[in-house]
Amino acid sequence: MKSSLFAFKNLPKITVLCALGAVPAFAEPAENAAVPADVPAAAQPALPQLKNFPDAAKSDAVYENVEKYYAFGADNVCEFRFRAQLGVKTLAGAGLCRETRIAYNPQFQRVKINAAYVISPDGAGRADLPETAFSVGVPRFAAGAPAFNFLRECVIAHDALEPGSSLFLDYSIFTSDASETLFDEFSDMEFPCDRLFLNFNGAQRESFNLPARSREPFFNARRDVPVIYPGMPRGNARDFCETDGVPALEKQGAEILKTIVNDAMPRREKLAAAAHFVREKIATVRVPESLLREKNLRAPDAVMLSAYGVPAEKARALRAIFLALGEKEAAISRGESDGAYCVKTELGAFPVAEAKMPARLAIREFSEISGETETLRGAAEFSDAGTFFGDAGTLARDFLGGRAPENLAASRTDSGIDFAGTRPLRASDDALVLKTRFSPRGLARLGLDCLSRERSAPLELPISGTEFCESYARKIRLGGGWRLGETPQERTVRNALGEARFSVVADGAEISIFKELRLAKTTILPEEYADFRALLTAWFAPANNRVILQKENSAGTAAN
Repeated sequence: MKSSLFAFKNLPKITVLCALGAVPAFAEPAENAAVPADVPAAAQPALPQLKNFPDAAKSDAVYENVEKYYAFGADNVCEFRFRAQLGVKTLAGAGLCRETRIAYNPQFQRVKINAAYVISPDGAGRADLPETAFSVGVPRFAAGAPAFNFLRECVIAHDALEPGSSLFLDYSIFTSDASETLFDEFSDMEFPCDRLFLNFNGAQRESFNLPARSREPFFNARRDVPVIYPGMPRGNARDFCETDGVPALEKQGAEILKTIVNDAMPRREKLAAAAHFVREKIATVRVPESLLREKNLRAPDAVMLSAYGVPAEKARALRAIFLALGEKEAAISRGESDGAYCVKTELGAFPVAEAKMPARLAIREFSEISGETETLRGAAEFSDAGTFFGDAGTLARDFLGGRAPENLAASRTDSGIDFAGTRPLRASDDALVLKTRFSPRGLARLGLDCLSRERSAPLELPISGTEFCESYARKIRLGGGWRLGETPQERTVRNALGEARFSVVADGAEISIFKELRLAKTTILPEEYADFRALLTAWFAPANNRVILQKENSAGTAAN
């Protein structure tokens, strides 16, 4: 077999230790090992669109054995070698295991395939993967970001899999200028593992019966078979927090800045508006930092003009903006627990990526309905209110979304925002449906209104706390001949994981609507998933999120 990427003709001649229980004697790479060649993106094979992939893995496939070996040579080159035998248990598992993707940066990395073959269900047959099974192109996470098109992804297709068969894969990633700190031994464990053997620079460890890596199903990129990022230590993934040598804002960036702030704005509002622009208007490209070096990061002007960037680029751009606004001190930092970038000033730390959801969110409204107009006032209260930067009007729209009133007047409080305004109502056939829409800052933003039936890996909710509570209270004073058009309801769904409550109470011309969801924990184990799903199903159910009003002396029932 021939390939400009790998010397596949030599595969049968490579000494492969098929007995995975043995400690592998890993050979050094040949001096003339080929550097992966470019393949046009159009030549890449079509990707299987597997809905809710993290939930589908279950036990459809299991790593029977995995060996990971890290070795640092005298030339400061780290070899990460990965050897695994993946057993396919079901037909669904065969579909989930169809591809392996290895992302790398050819500027300082090269990939070598040592062996790749499929073992038949009876264990007697072995079929080496054909030349057509290997292709190289731009990684999916960089496909929409031309500045990172120099990155590459090796795609290995495994189309010959069937239930009962096993896939054996042995590959190496060689990284120059590597570091020994902060490696991720579970970075490519997308299925449960019976046995993991780890050898890190001579230190050995063995683990058994490992669960699949916990994955959060909140990014579109995870609908497909997961990418295997370079298994190299992550220590040389730069923090990119050094500010020396970071370019200042230039002419084009300064012109954009004029559209974001004006001289009449107070200092804090200027910084908040700039941070909001970088956080919300510049898309975040999720390129693993282990694939980047300082020279790969673009200047702030280029990031602002392109409207996308990796978190480190966004942080550098925000720092340059703050300095252009006259801030004397603006430093880039990262969170110890989540690795999130922010820019610190005398007025606080401004994050460049969307922060975790608040652990507590409560929205209260009092409104008067007369004719087809609703006049309301209310408040949005949330935990860690001091960490949410921005003017009151912007934050009110962030938390209220489509419920934000016209003629919005808002002010900051110690615990959140107070707001007031009017909202038009549209009646149809003398009926009016009042919907309790969900806050964009609540659970609705996670897209959890449609959950798969089962899950085997833990579900980690991106919430800044170990518990969660979201509530919505609305008191309506009816006028202009309106009356409640259906019988008030009260409903509670309660289980070991939490509680969801709903109530509609009528008292003369006043109607009180209340709903609340409480979760006792924010990391949901597979055995707790059914309870979690029951609570979320009730929380998002249309019947629990609407009230129908009718005009007096009318029997109409049409919904708006």
